Amino acid sequence: MTGTTKTDPMPKIQMSPVGRLEKIVLASDGSEFAESAERLALDLCDRAGASLHIVRAVMAGAWGFFTPGGATSLGDEAAAHLEKLSADASARGIPCTTAMPQDGDPADGIVKEAKRFQADLIIKGRRGAWEPTRLIVGDSTAKVIGNGPCPVLVVPRAGHLWSEIVIATDGSRSSDAATVMAATMSKHTGTPVVVLSVKVPSHSERRQGEAQAIIDRAVAYLEQENVQAIGVVEDGLVDDVVIAASHEGDSLILLGTFGRTAVGPLLGSKTERIVKKAKGAVLVVGA
Repeated sequence: MTGTTKTDPMPKIQMSPVGRLEKIVLASDGSEFAESAERLALDLCDRAGASLHIVRAVMAGAWGFFTPGGATSLGDEAAAHLEKLSADASARGIPCTTAMPQDGDPADGIVKEAKRFQADLIIKGRRGAWEPTRLIVGDSTAKVIGNGPCPVLVVPRAGHLWSEIVIATDGSRSSDAATVMAATMSKHTGTPVVVLSVKVPSHSERRQGEAQAIIDRAVAYLEQENVQAIGVVEDGLVDDVVIAASHEGDSLILLGTFGRTAVGPLLGSKTERIVKKAKGAVLVVGA
């Protein structure tokens, strides 16, 4: 009788419990800066079978303006815009609700609606039409990322659906959460994942030596989730390496709100720089 040796199964890689995509909030101000976000929200809901909640938040006191034809109600224009987006969603079989919060800062209204809707994802343009053109990333977007209850997909004017997902990871808790979200996004969009870790010259030799182990752990988790993934270690400055890896905006960049050493009220500095520089969509995930 031939004996067999029983081996213990490989333990499952555990990461932060993030990653559903059942309820999506689209924050739109009806401007050209929001058009790409609107298209992307409909595409993602279609692919994921998610419900859509469209929020048209308006600054307090901004409920009227003048056009060549005379006085126009901003409330009426906003309502018509919501009705059109809702009709577009319905035409694609997407369950859709709308809201037009009227309380002060638009970012506060968006965050409140996302909490009320129990959103799994917020999709928003990189800046609002009312914000200064010098702001590549609007103050409203930064506040929604920092205070929102779920990941935020930031879409620039030229943003579109991606052909690849690039995760920038440093082994932090928010990077773990980003890896889990990447698995969800990959499954719904059918796109492969590149896990990227950067050896920063100013970091200690010990920390640089951790890069490969960080990559291996993330790739093992993604493969465990039946996601096609490869790992890449690069040398350089994080934001430059990540932007280069995104292939002129054809890849979705996915990263955590904060890295291992970041402190601040809303965003880590590297995350903010990447959101500003990216030509394509950036998905920011908290811990």
